[in-house]
Amino acid sequence: MIRIFRVLSVVVALLFCSMNFATAQAPCPSDASALAADAKLSCTCAAGASGGVYGSARYTADSSICAAAVHAGKVPASGGAVNIVVGGACASFTGTSANGVTTTSWSSYDKTFGFDTLPACAVAAAPAAPAAPAVATAGGVADCPSFIGQSDKNKPGDSLTCVCPANIDFSIGAAYGTDRYSHDSPICMSAKHAGKLPQPGATIIVYAAEGCGRFEGSARNDITTRSWGSTTPGTIAFVTPPPACAAPAAAPAPTTATAPRPAAPAGPNPRIAWEARAKTYAPFLPEPLQGWKAGERKSEASPPSPFDEGIVSASRYYELGFDPVNRNRVQIGIYNKPDGSPSSAIQAWRDPAKRKWDDGTTFTMTKIDGRDAMEGKPATGGGGTIYFLLKNNLFVTVSWAEYGGVTRAHAEQYLKKIDLAKIEALVAK
Repeated sequence: MIRIFRVLSVVVALLFCSMNFATAQAPCPSDASALAADAKLSCTCAAGASGGVYGSARYTADSSICAAAVHAGKVPASGGAVNIVVGGACASFTGTSANGVTTTSWSSYDKTFGFDTLPACAVAAAPAAPAAPAVATAGGVADCPSFIGQSDKNKPGDSLTCVCPANIDFSIGAAYGTDRYSHDSPICMSAKHAGKLPQPGATIIVYAAEGCGRFEGSARNDITTRSWGSTTPGTIAFVTPPPACAAPAAAPAPTTATAPRPAAPAGPNPRIAWEARAKTYAPFLPEPLQGWKAGERKSEASPPSPFDEGIVSASRYYELGFDPVNRNRVQIGIYNKPDGSPSSAIQAWRDPAKRKWDDGTTFTMTKIDGRDAMEGKPATGGGGTIYFLLKNNLFVTVSWAEYGGVTRAHAEQYLKKIDLAKIEALVAK
């Protein structure tokens, strides 16, 4: 259906790219990616618009047109007619909350759109000067992302000013460290632990810094953080310069015995812990639909290597009838990397420029049952994969191939059997 809408949108744009908007109002395409850079289009948004939106007033071309229209105040949530104007690149996009829609900040994008006219590009924000976090929220300040890596302010020396939502649930996710936290620690949970979030709904400043080799957990301000002993590529703090990294573990005191002691046994293979973690994912793979056969719940773990990122995963396939080449299946997976970070699909999730792979697979951000989701479509043939990124950095995927009677509708039926909230509460690191 998305492909049909995009073809329709190109045809409409070519027919009505004069200075006046078309009077015929077909349903709006999902986004403006397929429209020409100077196109103008009148179309109608249905009720219940959803999907990711990047920017304010002027949006990235891969933003949901109708969700952006609600954000811009051009249509109510019940839908209506809009006039789209497509333009060229902008170097910066500022996310805001308006009319019940929260948009995301982004860096440069090569095609944009607005409504009725094409507003000026957002001005890139100047680096924030070191300062104590503000307590009161300020208009126009975007909500904090879950993790610093979901923003463009994640390089050492960057700072991000954002608002911790008033309804934030601190029981979901886990933070690592004390005063200086691993980059995959939830921002607002870490800020509360550090004493920099006096109450939900407050504005904070988070600073990105270099990685640390060790993190010491502690209990403070109703938050208990965890210890971690592996190097991470980045960290966050709420003061600048950031506090020092946790000191390396102290070496054991030298023995006073005169006789040589036997060598201590080697520590446990980390793969054992990864495999145990994968087994905690497996019970959340659902039972088959009536009339389907299901494979065994498989859990596995493999270490990273120069050729592979490594994985900790659980998966199960569901088979409709018999097909000798297994084309009649829905597959469900729950997985992340051994260090607890998301798999490589995170690149497409975070960066619109990486939503088309060399093999022609394309990705589109959307919403399913109120959750952000990403759908991948192969260049040829049917089928696809729906991705959910949970707050504990687990990806949950539902894949299907449109052969042997299997359709996307079957994938959606299996999706309803998955308890994402319980999977999100798992310890995934």
